[in-house]
Amino acid sequence: MVTLSVIIEYSYRNKGYGKEALKGLINIAFKNGYKEVYDIIDKDNINSQKMFSNFGFKIVEYDEMNNAIFKITKEEFIKKYGKIK
Repeated sequence: MVTLSVIIEYSYRNKGYGKEALKGLINIAFKNGYKEVYDIIDKDNINSQKMFSNFGFKIVEYDEMNNAIFKITKEEFIKKYGKIK
């Protein structure tokens, strides 16, 4: 299992950098044999939750602090974005 986080400096947000960073990190994980990628996103971080949902991640559960645990599988990623690069 791989967990990751993407943190973008405030002045660079909403320019697509987070999505590109996320896509690159996920490609690396899947190229290295991982089948699933997870992230735990703070319950109050609505923008990150929206970005991960739009990217194809799904909420699989909530932790004890009610933070969302997101997951995307290799198959889901390929279906949405094509071949692993």
